[in-house]
Amino acid sequence: MFGSASVIILCMTKQLWVPGKNIELHDEYPVPSSTELQNKWLGYVGEGKVIEAPGVYGAVRMPDRPPRAYASIDVCEILRETHRSMRKIEEPEPRVLSSIHRYADGLSFNNSHDVASVLQVMMTNALIEPVPDINEIAQIMKNWRERDIYVFANTSTLPGCENGTIDFFSTYLPDCLDGILLPRNHDGTLPLTKGHAARNVMEAFRGTGEQVIAVHIDDTPHHNIAFRTQVGTIPNSKVATFLPEYPTHYPVDAGSELASTPLGAFRAADAFFDQALAL
Repeated sequence: MFGSASVIILCMTKQLWVPGKNIELHDEYPVPSSTELQNKWLGYVGEGKVIEAPGVYGAVRMPDRPPRAYASIDVCEILRETHRSMRKIEEPEPRVLSSIHRYADGLSFNNSHDVASVLQVMMTNALIEPVPDINEIAQIMKNWRERDIYVFANTSTLPGCENGTIDFFSTYLPDCLDGILLPRNHDGTLPLTKGHAARNVMEAFRGTGEQVIAVHIDDTPHHNIAFRTQVGTIPNSKVATFLPEYPTHYPVDAGSELASTPLGAFRAADAFFDQALAL
């Protein structure tokens, strides 16, 4: 048996383990390297050449020829119900809040660190639900690709959620996307916006002097504004943005076409492509 002096010395030299202390889920769900992300994306697209996205963390399939047009798609609240799924942890029937962007309002986890950890677990374990009408949305996206429209996700999805996000695409949106861009700029305050990220892709893939026809669908007005601003700097561009009307703390974007649902936004974007590509 240890004497009292030995116990004191042992406690001084050995740190007692406390459950949950100093444990970071970021270690459990690491951010893939660029090469790992490309390999994961190749598994999703199934064929072709996948490269690092130009100028942003992401992966894109090289098109066989310059695309006829481009569709940039936000993910959370456009393709999957991140807000509602997260709130179901504590609310069997989630309340409609004044803003879907304040994910932790009224819940026991109430800061950005908690939100990031919860989302890493939920997205990695397929616990985020798709938006209603996801099958109809998927068919629209597949039709776009058949018309040589280059379709890519353009999302602020948090670090550590990449693999789960691509697995979500494999489950609900197979054969729907050519690329994934992760600019990590949720509030639009950083220099690299979704608009910059999208423009990089278009400038890399479009033919010399070719007209750029492009849409972006997002639930957050400042992302749509950035898209129009940046992609609109490409000469001879024709750009439109679409916004499902969610309860939000952001002002309505007068430059976007409004829709009552994500599916409505996709249908409106489809009509835009019909008209723009017919000219």
